[in-house]
This record gives sequence, structure tokens and C-alpha cells, in this order.
Amino acid sequence: MNICVERILFIGRNTRYAITTNAFLRLVESIRNTTHRIVGVVHTHEDDYHDPNSLRRLAQKHGIKTISFTKNDINAPASLSTLSSFQATCFLVVQYPRIFDSSVISIPSNACLNIHRGWPLRGGSIDQRAIYYKQTKYFVILHKIDCGIDTGDILAKESVPIEWRTETGYSLDTKVTDAGGRLIRKGFFPRLETGDFTGTVQNVFQTQYENKWKPDRKIISPKDINYDDAERLARALHHPRETGLVVKMGSDLYRWDSSFIPFAKIKLPNSCS
Repeated sequence: MNICVERILFIGRNTRYAITTNAFLRLVESIRNTTHRIVGVVHTHEDDYHDPNSLRRLAQKHGIKTISFTKNDINAPASLSTLSSFQATCFLVVQYPRIFDSSVISIPSNACLNIHRGWPLRGGSIDQRAIYYKQTKYFVILHKIDCGIDTGDILAKESVPIEWRTETGYSLDTKVTDAGGRLIRKGFFPRLETGDFTGTVQNVFQTQYENKWKPDRKIISPKDINYDDAERLARALHHPRETGLVVKMGSDLYRWDSSFIPFAKIKLPNSCS
């Protein structure tokens, strides 16, 4: 019989992030025959008209209240009041695009946790960096949220192998989605059952932080990069949330074809000056 009863507020991206919706569904399955409860879902303010599997729609199918905040400003005073009204004992965050202020972190009585893809990489464009920089593996981790960027104590982790010679952003995203589901079952759920949310302190000096790649990082000129690097970058940018690698040829822009054959490009309708 459970001695701990957790009231969970799930917070995540509404669309385009399979790891978010998969983690939510695995959580629903894990707590189905327990006394734990998902008291609400906070999703990003995004149009999901063409996405029947958005986080918002999945939550509503399970009878769970959903909310979003204007401009995703979860730290605004009005947002704090709404978050507090759920009386959650635990926040579980997956891919929400805001850094939490201490006023948000302190709301749940037991734990404010995040699922982060790519550790020891931190910051943005993590899948792309992992492939382009020839990483052989990274981890999806469950960690406490603090005022840093993915620097809180680690409670559990799942290893994700990376075949950087053949990996694409799509294939790596699929692996990450599966690892996130395992992390819910093997890492998060046992913590719910025991009520023990202690973790291991991160050594941030062993991690690597980089900002999200800007658009000019995704445009190359053949004279400035060798083919192997360009091909690897093209695979890294062949990703669910990327538009792909763009090649500048004279005054024209071309899209690198998904077959990754040299100069098999799709000419874009517009040109650059």
C-alpha cells in the first residue's frame, strides 16, 4: 500500500516534441492503479489544429485539466497564482521553453523535476551538436530544477547510443523519445512510490553548454567546409524541428537533399543577395 500520494503537475511542449507526449502517456500508464494523480497539464501556447496527438489533446482525452500561459510566461505573477491553485506536490517538466524562476521552483511541496535530453550537453541544438561533434552517446536525465540551466541534482538517467557516422536528427529523436519513456517507468515512478527525491550533485565542469544554433549556423558554402563535415551537418539538421541544411551557391540558396548525396540539392524559390 502506498504511503506517499503525489499530486503531479505535468508541464511541457504542446506540439512537435514526441518525448513530451510519450513521457506523459507513460506517466498516465504508470500511475493508473496507484493513488497518485495528475492534477493538471501546463502546455505551451501553440496552435495544435493539425496535431491530434498534441499534449493538450491527449490530456483532455484523459480528463485532465489543461492550461497555457500567454507567451509561455510561466514566471509571471498571474501564472504563479494559477500554478499554486493546483496544490501540486510535484512538477514534472519536459521540454518547456522557459527557465523557471525560484518563485516557480518553490511551489510544489516535494519536488520540481525536469527531463533533459543530451546530458552532459546543455543548452540548445543538442541533438544536432551531438551528431556533428561525433558524440558516441549521451543521456536523458531526470534532475531537480534549480536556477541554472539543466544543472540540478540528477535522480536517474538513461543512456542513448549515437551512431554519428550514420545517425540523423530523426533517428536520434526516436531514440530519445524511447529513453524518456523508460525514464518515467524506471526513474520517476519509483521516486513517486517512495517519496524520495534526493539526487546526486552534478559536476557542471563535466558538462558542455552551448546556445541554440542561429540560422547562419545552418547555411554553408562549399568552399568553406569539406564534404564529410557538410554531410554530417546535413544529417544532424535532418530533424523533426529543423528545416535542413542550406547550401549557398553563388547568389542562390539550395536545400541539401535528404539522400545526402553530394550536390543533390533542391533549389529554393528565393535567392539571397
